[in-house]
Amino acid sequence: MSLILAFIVIPSSTREFVKAFTLLLFLIGSVLAVDGILALRTGVDLTWRRLRYGTAAKVMGAGKLAAAAFALVLVLTGVSV
Repeated sequence: MSLILAFIVIPSSTREFVKAFTLLLFLIGSVLAVDGILALRTGVDLTWRRLRYGTAAKVMGAGKLAAAAFALVLVLTGVSV
């Protein structure tokens, strides 16, 4: 939300907005990847204040890894623009 507000208030090009969005997407993808790997290795997941153990945690971890992979593919697309 703050990125969109900054884009409205401060005159900048669309290219600068895409680069800033790509940077934030890289950050989110990296955090999801680390969280997913930890959930897969430990079998413990805490998402939205809900603690999961065992198979449920590993499924959530795999989902986070899939979301991270998708985010990083979008980052590569954004960097290549």
